[in-house]
Amino acid sequence: MKRKLVCLAICILALCTVISASAESGERPLAEPVLSYTPSGSTSQVTLTEWNAETDTDTTGAYYTASYGYKIKIYDTLNSLTSLMQNPGRKHFDIVMDMRVNDQTAQTLSGKFVIPQESIGNRSTVIARIVSDSGEVLYDSGTLTTQDLSQSFEIPLAGCKQLSFQMEVEHIGDAFFFALTDIMTGASATAAQTPAEESEEGATTEYDVFLIYLGTLSEPNDAWLYVSSWDADNDVDTLNQKYGPGGLKVGATTILSSLTQSMQGPLQENVIVRVALAFDPQKDVNTLSGKLVISKDSLNNRSQAIVSIVSEDEEELYASPILNSQSLPESFSVDVEGMRKVTFVFKYQQIGDPFYIGVVDFARN
Repeated sequence: MKRKLVCLAICILALCTVISASAESGERPLAEPVLSYTPSGSTSQVTLTEWNAETDTDTTGAYYTASYGYKIKIYDTLNSLTSLMQNPGRKHFDIVMDMRVNDQTAQTLSGKFVIPQESIGNRSTVIARIVSDSGEVLYDSGTLTTQDLSQSFEIPLAGCKQLSFQMEVEHIGDAFFFALTDIMTGASATAAQTPAEESEEGATTEYDVFLIYLGTLSEPNDAWLYVSSWDADNDVDTLNQKYGPGGLKVGATTILSSLTQSMQGPLQENVIVRVALAFDPQKDVNTLSGKLVISKDSLNNRSQAIVSIVSEDEEELYASPILNSQSLPESFSVDVEGMRKVTFVFKYQQIGDPFYIGVVDFARN
């Protein structure tokens, strides 16, 4: 169980296929945070430290090592003294971390909000938001408790020069820890393969990047999500077929479904995952085509799913047949002329481990 959670935590980090040049050169995509909070007083304290990739874990024991992050400690002396009482002390904290965006070429920012191991059993709650320098709320976590798993986000930067990470904490009892980890910037989440001219050394391949990842939503919101780029070197479908870079790999499950997978009558749960993709405004996209494939990871999985593509107005442009672990690749082609974005909707009847579906071979006309 712990191993699955660690894998899930690591794999979901691959949402961006192109890491920004500043990150590659060693410069962090975001500048050091400027921390402020209220109330401030002799009994209240909020401290900020860097996330330690070697020793820090979340409440499930998962490590986060792909990039860097920060850990916040919220502490109140009077609350701590009453932590063992039936009605311990409470205090509301408003915490803000302002961070300048170093990489102005980046199109997206991804990361995770995490409850660290030190907060197991703590009764505090937190709401985390990301706000742009124009005041637009780019992400809202909803109310998180120490029973919640990590919350992944990927937001469009669209020229933002500064981001404000805002946290509302209802502090109860002893010290409460909260973390922002795996901070990464990226360009496009997907690329479509187009043939290039043949050179003297032989044929080469170029990739036409015309889709931009906007974000992922799920129902229920506590589902375990796996959304990553299709790995052209390592991922294969159930027929052992490889596909070029630029695809997506999507899976999901729930705690109860995963825990009961080895039982004779495992729990079946409905999970919906919505993955929004925008079209590059600098490129003409009249038709979007590709394939739906079942990843070999899901061979013999008992789940099934239907994948649909909907417009900005929620008009259904395509709906797949029912997919299961025995399904062959399904091609799709939809008319998207004049549209700015589409959403891929994965409707799972989920049993046990995540059922992984690949969306590969994206192309445009």
